Amino acid sequence: MELKKKINYIKSIDYALVFVLVVSAVLRLVNLGYSDYQGDEIRAQYIPVQGEGFLNFLLRQRKGPFQFIVSYLISFVDPQYKNYFIDRLPYALAAIISVYFFYKFAKLMFNKRVALFVGLFLATNGFFVALSRILQYQGFVFLFCALALYLFALLYKNPTKIRYLYWGMFVWGLSMLTHYDGLFIAPFLLYLLYLWWKESNNFSPKRKILHILGSGILPAMLILVFYGALVLSLSLETKQYWTGRLTGTTSAKSAGTSYLFRVYQPYLALQVYLGLSALSAILAFFTGFTWLKKYLKRNINWKLADYFTVSQDYLSYIALFLWFIFPLFFMEKLVAIPGTHIYTYLLPLAFIISVAIDWIYEKTLKIKLSNLVFNSLLIIFFSFVFYQSYMIFVDNTKEYPWENENFLFWEFRTPDINKYHLSLFGFPYYRNWQAIADYVHKYPDVRAYTSNENNAISNYYLKLEKSTDKAGFYVYIRYPQTYKNQTNNEKYLYWSSRHDPVFTISRRGNSLVNVYLMPVGTHDQLVQRGY
Repeated sequence: MELKKKINYIKSIDYALVFVLVVSAVLRLVNLGYSDYQGDEIRAQYIPVQGEGFLNFLLRQRKGPFQFIVSYLISFVDPQYKNYFIDRLPYALAAIISVYFFYKFAKLMFNKRVALFVGLFLATNGFFVALSRILQYQGFVFLFCALALYLFALLYKNPTKIRYLYWGMFVWGLSMLTHYDGLFIAPFLLYLLYLWWKESNNFSPKRKILHILGSGILPAMLILVFYGALVLSLSLETKQYWTGRLTGTTSAKSAGTSYLFRVYQPYLALQVYLGLSALSAILAFFTGFTWLKKYLKRNINWKLADYFTVSQDYLSYIALFLWFIFPLFFMEKLVAIPGTHIYTYLLPLAFIISVAIDWIYEKTLKIKLSNLVFNSLLIIFFSFVFYQSYMIFVDNTKEYPWENENFLFWEFRTPDINKYHLSLFGFPYYRNWQAIADYVHKYPDVRAYTSNENNAISNYYLKLEKSTDKAGFYVYIRYPQTYKNQTNNEKYLYWSSRHDPVFTISRRGNSLVNVYLMPVGTHDQLVQRGY
């Protein structure tokens, strides 16, 4: 009997899900603590100004409060945020768990094959990998969106279990308290709510309305209270930030969405996404025609429509397209610089193209050798994308996109930052800023520095006044996050041409950091003194 239980347990394991989770974990956890903090990771930490209360700190931020609550909790384990792995781990784990719930949701609403394809797309896509490897809100947005969708799907499948509605609404509210990006799953959630309304015959319409209002009131109040207070307390800096994002005035460069996609996933992926998207549009059109035939007075025999019809429920398929169009329109038409927020429509696109792959699978299933060829192509594609993402985000032998990196028969080339406004997060980047700070702080009498690195990064680590004339230290970074390898700082150029650095950091024989200690004064004053 005991052996039989073990056999049944082994048979019950969803090995496809296990495989997807292993792939997700490898790409999100290996070398997670390698990189220094990048850009917005610093802004996501709980670092209040002296005497500032927790609520005032939250209202001063430009994003939802949940990531700052997580960072606040992390501070009890790592008060100085010096352990990069520990600090990023909650976000990476949230992202991995989100893949689990997206898989379960796809399996519940479509089938196991679609769930596998969705899981693999989300596990290996460069955007989702990169945004899961940073100390920022995205991992929890993924998790709460996935869990909300899964809970609403459970509600549809189990109409009498009203607790799924209450938990689903609560979790959806959490997603929006993490970031407004959580709003973009609304089309499919509303569709699931519509399905539940149709199926829940045990409840009267009045009782259904009361349950919907009752389940939504708490998250709605939390969202309105926080974002209402946030709007009322908007600083001029925050207003300028959002105006710039919406109008594009913060940058004269092109937003370049397709170019940005290729930076995160340079080879093959974009072509496959576009090809499957085109097929998905064809399938949606012909499936829609087949679905409408039963409502037409004449039975039109159109074999092409019968062939290009997906086996999935048509309304569910269309709901995926509505989910896709909502963030697509917002990000590409209303926002001038969407940046990495394009993940909001890449997420439903993963479901749409997974249904398209499932359609191809069904069509080739009964054709001799065709199914074998198709399965082989799928294995090759996902293996290729996995390895590509591994080399870009996990391997740190080369630090693309700050330097070129060889990949199989190709090369990952540094992007054109002069033409495109690029939001780059999650790529390997290590200059050992903690060691730089430790050295600089050995000289308490030196009160200022300057550098060719991003101000947010250098200020965070050094905590000194940044002033060329008052410096002090010049911290030269090779391949900085500003992308400005060359500098026109006359004082630094003059000093470095005559003096050696006082502190250096190298990797594999290549100099990455040179720190110079200069006298206080302008360039002209140094020349006059004969330094």
